[in-house]
Parts: sequence; C-alpha cells; structure tokens
Amino acid sequence: MTLSTPEPNLDSHYRESDLARLGEHISRRQSVEVIGMKRVGIGSMLSHFLEHEELYSKYIRNHARQLFVQIDLNELIERELLAFWRLTLKRIVDAGERTGSDTLIDLLRREFRNAIQSDDLFLTVEAVRTSLRAIHQDDWLPTLFFLRFDRMDHLFTPDFQNNLAALNGVCDNELVFVLTGHRRLSHLSSETYTATDFLPFMKTQFIKPADVTSAGIVLDSLSARTGLALSPRTRSQIMQLSGGHIMYLRLLFILYTEHGGLTRSVYSNDERILLQSEELTRHLNRIETGILKKILEEETVSDEERSQGSYLWESGILTQTDMIFSPLLALHLPRLLESGSERSSKPFTRKENDLFNLLKDAMPEIVTRETVASQVWPEYRAFGVSDWTIDRLVSRVRKKLQDRNSPYIIETIRTRGFRLAGTQTDAPADQPLIP
Repeated sequence: MTLSTPEPNLDSHYRESDLARLGEHISRRQSVEVIGMKRVGIGSMLSHFLEHEELYSKYIRNHARQLFVQIDLNELIERELLAFWRLTLKRIVDAGERTGSDTLIDLLRREFRNAIQSDDLFLTVEAVRTSLRAIHQDDWLPTLFFLRFDRMDHLFTPDFQNNLAALNGVCDNELVFVLTGHRRLSHLSSETYTATDFLPFMKTQFIKPADVTSAGIVLDSLSARTGLALSPRTRSQIMQLSGGHIMYLRLLFILYTEHGGLTRSVYSNDERILLQSEELTRHLNRIETGILKKILEEETVSDEERSQGSYLWESGILTQTDMIFSPLLALHLPRLLESGSERSSKPFTRKENDLFNLLKDAMPEIVTRETVASQVWPEYRAFGVSDWTIDRLVSRVRKKLQDRNSPYIIETIRTRGFRLAGTQTDAPADQPLIP
C-alpha cells in the first residue's frame, strides 16, 4: 500500500504533554534541543504544531506576535555552510511573507535576492542577520526550528557556533532556536561544541515513543485515510508491537494492509522492520550497546553504566523498568548487536534487488536519491526515507557485489545520487529474492 500524504488532521491532543513543554520553552524565550531516537516522530509532532495555528494559543503565551520559521535540513543536497545559510535565509523570507507587512516583505526579498546574486558566505550570513533584525524590530518574536540539525555536526566549528549565537544578539536575545536531532550537540561534536559560548541557557527536551493516546491518534488517521477499519485486537497488537515508535507503527499498518494480518512470521521477516531496527542501534556507543546486551541476557546494570548510558532511558529505548520499549526492536536486537554481522554472503533481499535493478536499468545514467526513495520504497511516500536508510541499503548491495567478485560497482556521485558501473549485461547469477 502507498500512502501519498502525511497524516493531515491529527487530533489536537496529539503529543499534548510534549508540545506543552516545548511551548513553555518558547514562551520563556529559551532555546531547546529536541532529542529522540531515529524516526520516533519528532518531525510529525512539529509539523502538526506548525501547520495548525490554532494550537499556538493552546501552548504559547503571547502567541499573536510569534513568527515560526521551519528549516528542514533534510532538504539540503549539499551539507555545506553556504547551502545551510541560503536555506535558512529562504525559509526566513517565506515566514516573513506571512506577516502582511509590505515594507518588511520587500526588505526580506531584497536581502535574499542580493545574497543569491553575491554567492558569498559572509554576505549570506549578514543577510540572515539583517532579516532577523528587521523582523524583530517589526515587533515579531522569531523562532527558528532547525529540523535534523544533527546533519550539520561535521560543520559545527567555533565559527559556525559564533555566527548562530550572533543571530540572537541582533534580536535583543529574544530569538529562540529549536534544534532537533537524535543526539545532543555535545555528543555529536564534543571536541568543538561549547554550550556556554553558543547558547548559554539552552535546554534539552527528550521525545520518547508516543503514549497510548498519541499512538492511537496516528492509527486513527491512517485508518481514516485508507478507509480500513482496524479491529480492537489488531489495533492493540500494532500499538503493543510498535511501542509507540511512529515509524514502527506506520510500517505495521502497511504490513497489515499487505498481508491482512500480523503474524510473527510477517513482521519478523520484513526487511523494512529490520532496517528501521538497525537504524535505531547504529548510532549507539560501546557502553550503550553493552547495556543492551546485559538487558537481553538479564544481567545487572551497574549505577555507573546507567549514568554513562543514560541516553537509553532518556530517549525511551529502555523503559524505567529496564525493558526494551518495542518487541520489534527486542526481536532483532541480538542479531544487530553481533559484531560484524553483515549478511553479505546471503542472496539479495527484495529491497536490495529492487535497488540493483533500478540502477542497472538506468545504466550509465545517475539515479537520484529521490528516485531511489520513490522506486524502492513507494509505500513510504507519505513518510519519507531517511538518508541513513538509503545509504545503508546501497552499502549492503555494494558489499554483496564485491563479495561475489561481480564486475558491477555502485558509484556514489556527490550531491546527485548513485550510478551502476560495469560491463556485465546480466545480473549476478546467485541473487534469488527473499520475499
């Protein structure tokens, strides 16, 4: 099943407690890191909030003069400084269009036009400052929502931090940053990150898997869009298996529509579930994976380990009773924690075969990431496919081709996509599908 649009009308009670905490930070003009495990639903929560202005008054004081700027860093093709600042400036201009102030709108458009024509990093950063200063002087309180800010970790130098911090200065310290990611900035860029210099009073808010109410709201939305009514038993099964993880929940719903049921063999052998489970564990460090192994083996976790591995509990991967939050993750975790288990000697899986054939049919042309996502994961159209998922699948196919001494190689074309190179006209002989 293909779902073509995101959940359009989530109930106003969706993620109510999380949004109330976020609203309090914004009301107090406190910048905040919003942290959660991969695909837990931070993006859908913020989209739900930002796209429904009636929620502003529910969660934020002085909501009438708030100007929210949504900057989705997933849109960056080139993860470079100039591209980052250009996208930031463009989204500030887009938000400024909503103010209704002709004078302000003209200024913002002029700053954007001059920055693009200059093709200069310094002038683009200066245009961002000028634009935010003008917005603030027009009595608006700007908040910059940087979605997937962790994508910029490789650029998080002291100069980059200083330029971001300076934006707050031009707004008389009333600018708010909302930075989302899967780890704290201090964890991603520990060598260069200095919270005191960047944003002295930045708060951290963890988003755990959704509670029963919010998970049920997402399920109701999926059911309404597809016209598929779930029995109480199936609904309960999806909620229990997903553990409130929004992507797990969506995948289980898709699996149910494809198979008409959710037997253990259906969800335990599904490659999409496995890839999502792998994405949840790949960024964990040695201490955190060691704790998970102890949990699986029912061994005692020391107080020191709990302190050093606190992310597992803060993000909700582990519950307060030391249980793995989702049976799906618990099912795949033993294999995922095995050192060096790449499965490269096995035949192509369905998704691997889809990717290989897509690249082969396009030879010698480049296949963009967008095409890979739409052709290999058509059922994900409503939710998007993470860069990690695409890169991981490419890596697996590349390794299997290499292990088979195939004349084919997959080339990564920077900022553009992937290309299959080689002279063989037929696919590798030993690549039967795994349904």
